Amino acid sequence: MTAPANTGSRDPPVAKLTLSPREVHDRMTNSSAIYVDVRTPTEFAEGHIPDAINVPLTTPDMKPLPSFVDDFRAAVGDASDIIVGCKSGKRSSNAITQLHQAGFKQLLELEGGFSSWLEDSNLPVAK
Repeated sequence: MTAPANTGSRDPPVAKLTLSPREVHDRMTNSSAIYVDVRTPTEFAEGHIPDAINVPLTTPDMKPLPSFVDDFRAAVGDASDIIVGCKSGKRSSNAITQLHQAGFKQLLELEGGFSSWLEDSNLPVAK
């Protein structure tokens, strides 16, 4: 697990914690962790981490979805062990930035996104 430095905002620094695909799998298997996939519904339908929740960050044409934070809040409820991921890490990083600004502080990120998950043939994939 890695923790990069402050993102440069005026708010106190919030560590961005990343987990390897294996760490995400273990955490989801052995705890009440929730995995939120911020890819589009089409990408999600093509394959995703089992038990993942799809809360798109963008529209299918990659425009920001104004309802993202509210949709995320509705999907996770009062969960405290939340992992966010996308295809490669860019959208999940953007999502975590937005969510930190909205008050979420304890968020984890799948390092390398779903693409890194697919690199380990021992990890399950749902469709």
